[in-house]
Amino acid sequence: MEDGLYTRIQSLIIEGNLADAEQLLDGVEDKDARWHYLSSHIYLAKNWTNEARKQLEIAIELDPENEEYKQELEALKERAEEAQRKYDEKNKKKKHFGEDFFAACPEACVEGCGLCCGELCCQAICEGCGSGC
Repeated sequence: MEDGLYTRIQSLIIEGNLADAEQLLDGVEDKDARWHYLSSHIYLAKNWTNEARKQLEIAIELDPENEEYKQELEALKERAEEAQRKYDEKNKKKKHFGEDFFAACPEACVEGCGLCCGELCCQAICEGCGSGC
């Protein structure tokens, strides 16, 4: 009977009807590997990737031979790593200390007087914090 219920829950997730899918899933007493797998899909649809990852890891613990679960966890990890790389690249220019200090300054300023630029950036940071320099 749970196979039919799980199929229905999976259809609801695909349709984007997460509230009904979650309600049906919450009604299942035996939280087996497939329960956790479907739970991970609900979390993914909500963009709750950490929770989705936890649920996939539990599903794999309960059913270590299931290649589908393993592949989905690996794909989720790869997406997370790619998102982190994009975030790091996007925010690289926002660093204010270390070798990337001047990357936060306008290009024209960096091409001009680096010391003046550093002073201007320092003042801007301090003023942004509300303390002034």
